[in-house]
Amino acid sequence: MKKFLAALLAVMLLASMPLISLAEVSYTATNTNNRYASLAKATNCYTARGDAGYQVFDAQHNALSAAYGYITIRNYGEYYEVANENGLNTLGLLNAQGQEILPMAYGDFEFLDNSWVLAHELVVVEGDVGEYTSSSTGEKYNVIRTDVVYNGKLLGSLTRDDYTKACRTSVRGAYLLVKKSNTEGYWLDEQFNRLPVISEDYISTSEFEEIYKQGVMHSPTQQWAFTEGCTLTPAQVSQAVWFDSSKGNLFDLQGNLLASGLPYESVRYRGDYMLTRLHGLYGIMKNDGTVLVEPTYKEIGGYEELFTSGYAAAMAETGELYFLDTTGAVTAASPYQLTSNDYKGFSNGSAFAAVKNMGAYTIFTATAGELPEKYQDLAGTPQAGSTVISVMKGDKWGVIDLAGNVVVPFEYDYNLDISYDNSVILGRDANRDYILYTLNQAEETDAPYDRVELMSGEIGEEPAATEAPAEPAAPADGWTCTCGSVNTGKFCPECGTAKPAEVAEPACANCGYKPGAEIPKFCPECGTKFE
Repeated sequence: MKKFLAALLAVMLLASMPLISLAEVSYTATNTNNRYASLAKATNCYTARGDAGYQVFDAQHNALSAAYGYITIRNYGEYYEVANENGLNTLGLLNAQGQEILPMAYGDFEFLDNSWVLAHELVVVEGDVGEYTSSSTGEKYNVIRTDVVYNGKLLGSLTRDDYTKACRTSVRGAYLLVKKSNTEGYWLDEQFNRLPVISEDYISTSEFEEIYKQGVMHSPTQQWAFTEGCTLTPAQVSQAVWFDSSKGNLFDLQGNLLASGLPYESVRYRGDYMLTRLHGLYGIMKNDGTVLVEPTYKEIGGYEELFTSGYAAAMAETGELYFLDTTGAVTAASPYQLTSNDYKGFSNGSAFAAVKNMGAYTIFTATAGELPEKYQDLAGTPQAGSTVISVMKGDKWGVIDLAGNVVVPFEYDYNLDISYDNSVILGRDANRDYILYTLNQAEETDAPYDRVELMSGEIGEEPAATEAPAEPAAPADGWTCTCGSVNTGKFCPECGTAKPAEVAEPACANCGYKPGAEIPKFCPECGTKFE
């Protein structure tokens, strides 16, 4: 890691419009009176063992489920896997409210994205070949039936002809692709309708296919999208807008023009926002075409969504860290010239960013900048949406908020688990008793904040003002990851993918277009087929 550069901080108080900031938050602590508690982070519930067995409880300690031999939290509380005994086809499934969806009659579950679950009934097979192998007996099993669950509801069943463990699945919005081979498969929609796949020599797993001079095809329904007559809704797709980089136009699903003449080379879709790219630098635009931040940053954190916690982390060309709010304004910054990989939480788009230096962590937040305290450890990597985090001070764990206020005292031997909406915290004390903390008040107020401007440099140097990053050329030795990130290192900082091995760069025989790491079937510039 690069060493910290000594910094000179010039504070300029600006009269600014009221923007969201965090008030001091507080929690009420209660004992769970149960053992072996685990927090379901997505639903603010927890599982614990009482006298009758394991149950699901809400944050007020009300039992939501019956008692079982064991319960495993799945998808962070969207589902619960339950059983009373070991053996073949003994697993059942509960929904987020602890209600039974499937009885204890299944051998395995596959928990996919966007609330899809595949529940497999297994049967013993003879010989050495089987899709499953028992770790205790060595017996072989095959799938004989697969039930499909979506959004907590049983949709229907697939036979062994429809699905085996050799099939590959992909979730795109409200659609599930079952790919049986490179040329055979089908989509399932949320009503369990089977939609055929139209393919030539392979089945695409993408949500949309841009077809040269024809338009954009929605792969599951095979209808033209982003044009008049499209029946899709934003709730059915993961990407509800389309940017035509050749003309700089932005469209919604029904083809309404949202913005035109945009100069961006490309965009990346991030929930209700987009990362825009120009000359190798990044900015932010809303899905309605409103530009929040011009492309002036080397990197902007947030692999899946932007502004989950109300803030986005951005890295200047010279290495300073900035936090941006949903208006595009800078709310806090770090004067140190580091890389995004030095900060825990940056790539997740968290409102916390932590740097380890000389055995301790320095924490920067979107509302307070650098916190004065140093911490010995963090509970994992700060996540998008976090407004409180669990940290170790000395040899004890506690929880702090974005202002650095202690919201759970430093008296725990183990790190504390925090729900995704930050309203429930679960801790275990030295007596192995579980304490549940629940939020007492709303975290956000409309209080104004004071904006600060930073200057940085080596000790003894005259400080130079840090402006918004300039527009340098893209790195000559860069490579483009499959997620779209332009990188110079051996691994992608956004998704962790390794840099591909050097390969020959095929170019279109007609127009000379070079596609990069992923070679399309046809040239996007002239339509010539790549060999």
